[in-house]
Amino acid sequence: MMTTQTITDDKNNPSALAVDEGMSIFKYVLIGAVAIIIGVVGYNFYQSKQDSSIGELADKIYQFEEVTLKPFIEKKEGTNLDNVVNSFNDLFSHPAASTGALSVESIKVADILIDNSRESDAQKILTKSLGLAKGDLARYFIISRLAVLEQNNGNDQAAIKLYESLLKQKITIMLDKTYLDLGILYQKIGNTQKANSSLNYVLEKSKDETLLKIARIFLNK
Repeated sequence: MMTTQTITDDKNNPSALAVDEGMSIFKYVLIGAVAIIIGVVGYNFYQSKQDSSIGELADKIYQFEEVTLKPFIEKKEGTNLDNVVNSFNDLFSHPAASTGALSVESIKVADILIDNSRESDAQKILTKSLGLAKGDLARYFIISRLAVLEQNNGNDQAAIKLYESLLKQKITIMLDKTYLDLGILYQKIGNTQKANSSLNYVLEKSKDETLLKIARIFLNK
């Protein structure tokens, strides 16, 4: 008579353990796959929302250009700088402003404000934009404009700090001009060593005759 053995304890049965182990591995792989899928879907949803938000801000920038900025530049009746400043500042409240999407427009608006002797408003916009700027090129041009504003306002230490930060940027443009400005400012605050070092850099590296001439004048002071 044949007897059938019933497996009552899986812990002592290699086959059962192998099946259990395989099911456990499959379960964790499945959980991991689901987590990855959820992550990808979540990222794509976030990216889609972000892209949509940036697109919405781009539309608002275009409207600002057409409805507010362009009419002011063309000196159309009823336009004024206060409206330009207020309308542009409203754009900073848009969620996509945190992506640095306003950087280029901030520089454009600031330049117009500076041309119209509204340096204080330009400085506020540039400072706000710098805090949000992501691109190296945008940061460079924003910092350079802020440095000039501080220098023109006689805020020597603040201007020096900004010019020095330009030297640390990944993108370096017109280094000879930056060193010239630093040399002039260092000389103004009495730091002769740094002034001479900066001005000599201009003499050694620059090919711009105007910058070279100014550097020689200050070195001979």
